[in-house]
Amino acid sequence: MNPAFVVAALALVVATSLPSHAAAQQAGVKVAIANPVTIFNGLKEKQELVAQMDSENKTLEAERLRRTSAIHDLQTARDLLKSDSPQYAAANDKLVQASIEFEVWGRLQQGKMENIQKLKIKELYDKIIIAIGKVANSKGIDLVLADQRPELPDIDKITADQLRAVLGQRNVLYNSQLADISADVGALMDKEYTAPSK
Repeated sequence: MNPAFVVAALALVVATSLPSHAAAQQAGVKVAIANPVTIFNGLKEKQELVAQMDSENKTLEAERLRRTSAIHDLQTARDLLKSDSPQYAAANDKLVQASIEFEVWGRLQQGKMENIQKLKIKELYDKIIIAIGKVANSKGIDLVLADQRPELPDIDKITADQLRAVLGQRNVLYNSQLADISADVGALMDKEYTAPSK
């Protein structure tokens, strides 16, 4: 028998009987999905963050009303004076200064609130990523994909191209319930969350 033929035949048998390294790795990879938006919206910590922001907004609104009332009082007092008197000019200066201070205060407060809100949201999304890793490790999952499903706008108000663009943003087209770990992540985060003392 030809030795080259025997070697080739033996190599063919070995190659077909042993799975390739890539195939073996691929067969063992476990994949899951998680929807960060769903997780975020269901968290106790998010609900408390919303309540805290609402409380701070109410405090700011009360201060805004106080400042608006003070400006109104300054305007009323000024309007009682003769427009050509020195007292009117002084009262007008006070009114203008108070109005400018109010506008600056409003912008500063709005910027401050937006920055706090952005930092809190980023911090919470970072916690979601960490929790996804914990759940994935506990379940032996190797890869977790973000399930993003943009809401469909009213299709009567958009063009076909806009509809295609929205539909094209979906990155998971099908999954079984077993593949979605969003509920597990939310439950873990709620369990680990300790509300700040008031």
